[in-house]
Amino acid sequence: VAVSAGVNWGRFYDGTSTEWEADLGWKPGRHFSASAGYQRTDIRLPAGPFAVDEFLGRLNISLNPRLYGSVFGQWNNDDDEILFNFRVTWIPKPGAVLYFVFNQFGDTLDPHAWRMNKTVAMVKFVWYFSTK
Repeated sequence: VAVSAGVNWGRFYDGTSTEWEADLGWKPGRHFSASAGYQRTDIRLPAGPFAVDEFLGRLNISLNPRLYGSVFGQWNNDDDEILFNFRVTWIPKPGAVLYFVFNQFGDTLDPHAWRMNKTVAMVKFVWYFSTK
């Protein structure tokens, strides 16, 4: 189990900002890990102050060094937007990598009915070769 927390502050355009963050991670074995985090950014500008809250979570699964995947979720109150990312990576042999990525975006304007409004799926194959 790992726990971390921090604070950053400084100038932000013609005002200031303070960023608070906390993270919790858990890795019970070599094949699985999970983490969760929270971040709050307080912005103070001449036009007025505002704050952004962001929550995130991640699960990582590694079946072996050549096949692994992750699920990531993130929400913030400024955009009232939620994002889910699912990714699988397969390395069939050294120098070749296949990625499958599935992203889903939605809004949380109505807290009783989240609406997923965009889905993106991608497949990428990379083959490294030598020119020697």
